[in-house]
Amino acid sequence: MARLVVLQMLAALVAIVVLIAPQRLDVYVEGYAPQAGDIELFMAAPGHAFSADRRLQRELTPNEWATAHFWHRGLLPIKHLRIDLGQSPGEFGVAELRVKTRWSDRVLSADALVDAIQTTAGIGQIRIESDAVYFESIGNDPYLELKPSHVLAGPSWGWMAGVGLLAVVLVSVVWLVATLLGFSGASAMRGVALVICMLGLTLMAGQKISERGFPGDSSQNYAMALNLVEHGVLAHSRGSLTPQPSNLREPLPPITAAAWIMTLQATGVISDVGDMQTRHGYWLFKQVNLLWAFLGLISTYLLARHLSGSMPVATLAVVGAYYFLYAVPQRIDMFYTELHGAALLTTSLYLLMRAFAKPSFWRYLAAGVAFGLLMLTKAAFVYVGLFFALLYPLWVWVWHRKMPGQVAEAFKLSAVVFLTAMVFVSAWVIRGYIHFDRIEMTSERNSHVVYMRALMNGMDTEEMKGMITLYGPFTMNRWVAGTSFERQDGDLQRAGRWARLNHGPSDFSGDDWAARRSGQPDQAISFHQAAAAEMIHQRKVHAELDVPFPNMQAGDVVSAKAFQMFQEQPMAHLMVSGLVFWKSFWTFSLAPNEFLKWNTAIQLRDGVNLAAGSALIILALVAFFTGRQQDFLLTAIPFGMLLFYALLSQGVDRYAVPLHPLMIVCLAVLLHRCILRRHD
Repeated sequence: MARLVVLQMLAALVAIVVLIAPQRLDVYVEGYAPQAGDIELFMAAPGHAFSADRRLQRELTPNEWATAHFWHRGLLPIKHLRIDLGQSPGEFGVAELRVKTRWSDRVLSADALVDAIQTTAGIGQIRIESDAVYFESIGNDPYLELKPSHVLAGPSWGWMAGVGLLAVVLVSVVWLVATLLGFSGASAMRGVALVICMLGLTLMAGQKISERGFPGDSSQNYAMALNLVEHGVLAHSRGSLTPQPSNLREPLPPITAAAWIMTLQATGVISDVGDMQTRHGYWLFKQVNLLWAFLGLISTYLLARHLSGSMPVATLAVVGAYYFLYAVPQRIDMFYTELHGAALLTTSLYLLMRAFAKPSFWRYLAAGVAFGLLMLTKAAFVYVGLFFALLYPLWVWVWHRKMPGQVAEAFKLSAVVFLTAMVFVSAWVIRGYIHFDRIEMTSERNSHVVYMRALMNGMDTEEMKGMITLYGPFTMNRWVAGTSFERQDGDLQRAGRWARLNHGPSDFSGDDWAARRSGQPDQAISFHQAAAAEMIHQRKVHAELDVPFPNMQAGDVVSAKAFQMFQEQPMAHLMVSGLVFWKSFWTFSLAPNEFLKWNTAIQLRDGVNLAAGSALIILALVAFFTGRQQDFLLTAIPFGMLLFYALLSQGVDRYAVPLHPLMIVCLAVLLHRCILRRHD
C-alpha cells in the first residue's frame, strides 16, 4: 500500500508540474509605423524587472499595416509584458493586440486596448481612430506596460486539483492491473515510476510543438501520410486526385502518422484530412512525435541502466537525450525522420543488449523486429546492418575461437536478428518491385547525395580548410585566428575561396538557383546546386527518351557517374571522407533557454558533443581491438553509420542526429566505469 501511495504522489506532482511549468506565449501586434525601426516585447517573472535577457525583437515595415508575431516557449513564469514601440519620435498605430497563452486567448483593440495599459513612458497623446489606437512618441524609448489581469491567465486551483486527482486514479488503475498480472510490488513500482517520469518529460517536450508548417524534406513525409489516409497510396506529392506511388522516402514515419490521423478521425477530433492542412492541424499532426519521444526517452533510460546498473547514470543519460534532442524544437517540432530513428536505434540496441545478456530465440526475434522498423525509418541502416551481420560472427571467431559456444551463438544472433529485420524490409522492397520493377529501398534523392559527395572530392586545399573551420565547434574560428584557417569576409561569396561550400544566401545564390532550375550544372557554383542541377538535367534528358519512370532512370545515371568518380579518385575520396566525418561529428543541437544563455549553451553543447562523440569512438575502437563483445554490439552499428555517411554523403548535420542519444549513453557509461575503476 505504501508503494501505491508514493506512486500516487509522484503522479500527481508530475501532472501538476507539467500543467503549470511550461510557458507558451504568442503575441500578435497588428501595427502601423511611419518609419523604420524595431518593435520589442519584454517579459518578466513575478518580482523581477524587465531585462534584455527576456526580450524578443521584430523589424517594422514602414508606412504599412503589418503583424509582428512574438513567439516564446520556456519554463520561467511570465507575469508582466511590456511593448517597446520603436518610434522616436513618431506615431505608432495598433489595430489589434492578441495575447495567446496556454490558458487564454485575449484579443484587444480600441477602448479595450487602452484599458489594458498599466503604465507608459515616452508616450504623449493616445487617441482612437477607426478602431485603431495611435500612440504619440515623445521620448527616446517609448513603451507601454500591460495589465497582467487583462492579458495573462493561468490554471485555476480547480484545474490543478482535477489533473492531480486524474493522475492518481490512472496510477491506481495501472497498479491494480500490474498486481492482477502477477508483478511483484517492487518491479511494478519501478516500472510505473519510470513511465510516469518519462511521460512527464515527453509532455514537457511537447510544449515546443507549434503551429508552423513543414519545411524542406519533412513536407514530403507529411504529404505521404496525408495521401495514405486520403488515397491509400504512399506518394510524396500532393495536389492530385490520383497521386502516383513513390519510394523517395522511408515508409514507417508516414505510416505511423497516417495511423495517428485515422485515430483522430475515429475519435471525432477532426472530420477529414482537410483539417490537418490548417495551422491547428499542423499542431495536431505533430503530436504523433510525442509517441516517438516517449519511446526514445524510456529506451535511453533502459539501455543506460542495463549497461551500468546505476539509476543515476541512466537518469543522466535521459537528461542529456532530452536536452540535446527530444526537447529541441528542430526535432520535436518537425517531421523529419531523425527523431524516429533515434528512438528506434536506442530501442534496438537495448533489445540487442538484453538478447546478448540472456540469449534466446525470442529475444533475438524482438531485436530483429526493432532493427527492421529502424531500417524502414532510415534506409542506411540496411547496408550497415548487413555489414554488421557478416562482420560480427567473424570478429567473434577471431577473438574467441577457443570457445566454440560463443562463436556459434554469435552466428545465431547475426542470422536471426538480420533475417527477422529483412522480413520487414522485404515487404517494402517487394512493393517497390511491383510498382517500379526495381529492387531498392529508396531512389532519386540518394543520387543527389552521392553525386554531391563525389563532387566534393574535387575540393582544393583551401576548401578543405573551410570544411574544418565552418563545420567544427562554434569556437573553431577563435582557435584558428591568425592562421589560414580563419574565416575572412568574402570567403563564402562568389570570389571567395569557400564559395563552393556555400549553398545559402550569398552574392551568387540567385545565379546558383537559376543554374539548378535550368539543369545547367556547369553554371552552378556550389557543390549542392551543381549536384541538383545535374539531377534536373538528367531528368529532362530521360523525360525526352520516353522511358518508364524517367526520374528514377535519371537517378541511376547520376549515381553511376558518382561511383565512377569515386573509383577515379580513391585517395581524394578517403581524404575528404575524413573531413565529412569531422562535419558529421559536430552536430549536437544548440538549445539556449532562460537558464542557459547563448555563450553558456554554446560551451555546453560543444563540450558534451566532444565528450559524447569521443566516448562512442573510444568504446567502439577499444571493443574492436580487445574483443569486448558487449561494447562491440553496442557501438558497431552506430560507429558504422558515421563511417557510412562519411564515405557516401555530404554530411548534412541531421544525418547523425539518431546517434546522439547513444553517444550520450556511451559517455554516461564510460564515466561510470572510470569512477568505479578509481574506487577499486
